[in-house]
Amino acid sequence: RHSTWVGDMEKLWEELANARSPAGLLMAKIRQMAEGTFVGKVQAPKDVQRLIDKYHLDKDARTKLTGFICSRKETREADLFEIEKRLDNCGNPSAMVMMMIVKLHKGEKL
Repeated sequence: RHSTWVGDMEKLWEELANARSPAGLLMAKIRQMAEGTFVGKVQAPKDVQRLIDKYHLDKDARTKLTGFICSRKETREADLFEIEKRLDNCGNPSAMVMMMIVKLHKGEKL
């Protein structure tokens, strides 16, 4: 993907820098690229940026939320609605976003 090469490399470097097992994570990311499911570093869409600003999400939560929402085009609106509904009364929105992303990725209900 020549058009997204810079963003893809930025995303890989970011994730590999914090990985417990960089080699294993790299293999998983290569598999995602082969399957067409890898999402490189992208600018947050307006609706996602609104949530980021409203709840003052930290860098990790911003990056993960943006990548997650961009990878789920068919359920994007429903996912954002469910996430925002739970963030309204939350004391630690960044941690809550991370927990919800894991649950939604596994296909669990929030």
